[in-house]
Amino acid sequence: MGEIQAIVCVHFDERGEIDYRVFGGEEVRLFIVDDRAPHDRVYEWTRRDDPAAFRELVPEGAEIGHSGDERHEAIAARIDAFTSGKPHLSVVPTPHDGGQ
Repeated sequence: MGEIQAIVCVHFDERGEIDYRVFGGEEVRLFIVDDRAPHDRVYEWTRRDDPAAFRELVPEGAEIGHSGDERHEAIAARIDAFTSGKPHLSVVPTPHDGGQ
């Protein structure tokens, strides 16, 4: 990944709490758009963290997934479950139970 100049990181902790982190200078901007707040719908995240602090979250050499890797479907399902409020595991019908 090399030297980090600017990056946005969305961090979910073990409890599912979400945190937005912007590392680097003003060359990267993070906007949060929330249609549930019509009078304050667009919010710019202005807090900045030192790029070196990113390595506390993602150590040098850590495996970083992406949309084309073999784990994508599993991670995408987990994120979709979180955002929809559904459990990330569910019963999958099999031919033995009649598909029910």
